[in-house]
Amino acid sequence: MYTFKTIYSLILALFFSVFSNHANAATISAGSIINIFAPVSISNGVVVGRQTSVSVPNILSSLSNPSYKPAVYTDATISKIGYTASSVRGLTTSGFNMLSLLSGCKCTNCLSLSSLLSSIFTLSSFGECRCGWCRYKNTGCYYNLYSKCWYRCVPCSGGNCPKTTTTTTTTRPTSTTTTKPSSTTTTTKPSSTTTTTKPTTTSTTTKPTSTTTTSTRPTSTTTTPGLICDDSGYSYNDYELIDNGICVIQDIGGSESQTCYELDESVTSFIDYPYEYPDGAEGMMRRVCTIDRDADEGDQVVCETDPDAECERIGPLNPCGSLNEETYIYVNDGNLCECTNPGEADDEE
Repeated sequence: MYTFKTIYSLILALFFSVFSNHANAATISAGSIINIFAPVSISNGVVVGRQTSVSVPNILSSLSNPSYKPAVYTDATISKIGYTASSVRGLTTSGFNMLSLLSGCKCTNCLSLSSLLSSIFTLSSFGECRCGWCRYKNTGCYYNLYSKCWYRCVPCSGGNCPKTTTTTTTTRPTSTTTTKPSSTTTTTKPSSTTTTTKPTTTSTTTKPTSTTTTSTRPTSTTTTPGLICDDSGYSYNDYELIDNGICVIQDIGGSESQTCYELDESVTSFIDYPYEYPDGAEGMMRRVCTIDRDADEGDQVVCETDPDAECERIGPLNPCGSLNEETYIYVNDGNLCECTNPGEADDEE
């Protein structure tokens, strides 16, 4: 009973301390000096760190730079900067979870870890910062002030946003001319000849047609029979939902990259294609990915081989023509694209 009361009291103390500090969160900006938790080592699954002071970098300026390519870490790679997956459980897609923040961490020079946890800062035009982590606005993307890298994703902001081009193709008005054959009737009567010829009738109908396609690359529908897809050697994207968006994750040569896009909540499924292929491969198989926003984190996007898929030639393509009406997007080579006419072929003039 004593242990329970002690733990309960500590939780209450932490809660009221955090609530009080949250109401009076200090506003900081680029160049401000603040205390943070900095990991030093991992010992028996425990992150051992220390309290240190850092100068807040101008993160927004970096994000506005088109050439900005920062390191991005996930639960699988977070140990490279001194954290464990359990120690960052408090960095959720919906915000900081104080009961899980720095779980499994030990500070060697802090007066108390809870006092560091309760220090809250508001970074101007960016978001909330705690313990050396800054959450960008209402996303699940977190910036680490000590390692100057990102956890989970890099937000799309200004210059670093993927460029999307809009291609409009307009077909000149076509005309159809239908000409009925001339009809000649000859009637012969004694002493007279009467010839009657019906006039030729011509009907012309003109209907202008236009097609608008929005994507990150030229698209065309390609289905080539006779291709053979290898059984292995393909690399497919991983996906992670964030607030109002989705992140495309690729691992190329041991280096992981993420690109995040805005995604309407009405989207519940999409398809994707591999971004790496085995040597000599001519074809590729698509996968169907379903989105369950109510599932546990990590299980919200599930991709499986499309049972109705055919081996398709590797190259630019628009698979929208073979999709049902509820599939609105696809991913090809890391580019998240919208289908212009789901369920309809796009190559008809």
